[in-house]
Amino acid sequence: MAVGQYLVSPNGRYRLVLQSDSNLALWDGDTALWAANNDQPYSSDYVHQPFKMTRLYVAGNACLEDSLRQRQWQTFGNVTKEDQADRCHLVVQDDANVVILDILPVYSSAHVDLQAGTLVNIIPPGTSLEMGRQYPAGNFFLVFQADGNLVVYTKAGAVVWHTNTYGKDAKTAVMQGDGNFVIYSSTGVPLWNTQTGKFPGAYAQLQSNGAFVICTGVPVWARFGWEPKKTKSRPVFYPDHTDPVENGTDAFPTYFHIGYEF
Repeated sequence: MAVGQYLVSPNGRYRLVLQSDSNLALWDGDTALWAANNDQPYSSDYVHQPFKMTRLYVAGNACLEDSLRQRQWQTFGNVTKEDQADRCHLVVQDDANVVILDILPVYSSAHVDLQAGTLVNIIPPGTSLEMGRQYPAGNFFLVFQADGNLVVYTKAGAVVWHTNTYGKDAKTAVMQGDGNFVIYSSTGVPLWNTQTGKFPGAYAQLQSNGAFVICTGVPVWARFGWEPKKTKSRPVFYPDHTDPVENGTDAFPTYFHIGYEF
């Protein structure tokens, strides 16, 4: 993040701004709520750092290089895996928390990189797909067809991926609480699954790159409510209020972002 750039919470209320004075500040409208300095728990300032430009980046931890004050502000959080620096990203939540997340895909229909903040359609644990309904993300959509097949299509109607469960009496497609996504027959026989039953709390998502993915989200640092290696988090799935079905009286709401409570 360069000077003048900012992150916005999904509800549009909060902005995390890298300011021209080299401060990283969180704003609620015209009110400053927080600034990144060594008063923040689980972070440190390192002074006498001869930076030529101010920038913020995330590589497992968040790092602010402050050229005006010649300091480096850095968070220190939990370590999930050795390669977490390749996956972690910083988000501003609807509750004004600033969180660093490690989003780990435990199943993917396609090994295609997805940039943080890219549009997804989220299927929380405990959710069954409505047969025949389209779940869109970008130029793709996911549908559990009447013939029992779970398919990802392009908007133009080309098949990108499917579970090959057509003609097998498949009647239910569910994201289970144990982390497994399973397609069952009308008699309860499992016909297909993602083999991710060891990841309780995992969720499914269709991504705007066409991949159907099972993810686990792990907060590794947060502005408030979080302690290293002690704090358990609870995901909160926010409905997609742009979806006419979600705004109606029908079941099967869609979700487009997740927050974490501690």
